[in-house]
Amino acid sequence: GAAAEEEGITFTEYMANEDIVQAYEKACVIANRKPSHVVRMSLKTCVEEARDTFRIEAPGNHKLAFTSRLADEDMLVFSEVFQPLASCLLRLDISYNLLTDAGAHTLA
Repeated sequence: GAAAEEEGITFTEYMANEDIVQAYEKACVIANRKPSHVVRMSLKTCVEEARDTFRIEAPGNHKLAFTSRLADEDMLVFSEVFQPLASCLLRLDISYNLLTDAGAHTLA
């Protein structure tokens, strides 16, 4: 979003102008992808903590994600939504999902 266009913006500053959970859900709808419940939970936790950094903890072996693992197509959404905040991303756990080299390349 426009809020993250400025270089060096913190997660807290971004959240003052845009809801990251809504931005993720909207991007999923546009990309015709189902939003990950585990990603939403992780983002909501970070919003509640109100820190300048955030993390996405969405391992595919999580009991709530096991039947709806992330795939390469989801990384297009991740790239679009989270790239402007890459400098604020403290941890990204997308292990045990259905990702290939193509998905990794999208995030790179």
